[in-house]
Amino acid sequence: MKYLNYNEDRRDNVSYPEAKRLGFYKNFQERGPRGKVVCICGSMKFYDNMIVEQVRLAKEGIVALLPIVDPKDCEGNLTDEEKEFYAQIHLQKIEMADEVYIVNVGGYVGKRTALEISYAARMGKIITFMETDA
Repeated sequence: MKYLNYNEDRRDNVSYPEAKRLGFYKNFQERGPRGKVVCICGSMKFYDNMIVEQVRLAKEGIVALLPIVDPKDCEGNLTDEEKEFYAQIHLQKIEMADEVYIVNVGGYVGKRTALEISYAARMGKIITFMETDA
């Protein structure tokens, strides 16, 4: 039997049937055999916010894809080629997603995120923003 850690506060493992009984998979039948997939986009300075949103979505039974964080990037050591390579992978994640979710803290959308929004729009993806009043 597979187990998953479904609640950070309780720190205990439950089986899939138990998690389903508790409502963690409340929308499973509505979505069909494959769960909803959301690609999270935004400035890397908001990466901590992206992780918070990924956890929130996961608790709703939604698969959330994040940009890649290379430890070299934290030190500012990525080459332009590496940055472009990771950006292309992220565009593939947008293609795979049903929806694109923009983490725009304070309404900020950088140049790269704006390109990702444009790309998603051209593909006909649903695009939602974390902050709509900023």
